[in-house]
Amino acid sequence: MNVYTPGPWHYATKGPGLLGIYAGDARFARASDLIAGIASADNQVANALIIAAAPDLLVTLENLLDTHADVIGSGTYAEARAAIRNARGE
Repeated sequence: MNVYTPGPWHYATKGPGLLGIYAGDARFARASDLIAGIASADNQVANALIIAAAPDLLVTLENLLDTHADVIGSGTYAEARAAIRNARGE
């Protein structure tokens, strides 16, 4: 199984060319490398923000499914579990 960099992650610009995704003070991904050539400068910020939110979104979705499976439709539940497996590389 793939193990991702533990969160929390955040997006920050710490100077020219330092737009990136950070875990604590350590930049582990440059947003420009992740999305180069496919987005304008405005899109790069938006894309960096969603990428930085990914670990929190994953944990929240897992918790939601674990605690409210009884009220989630079977199709939606299956889609959510598939998304979790995809995010985890399973």
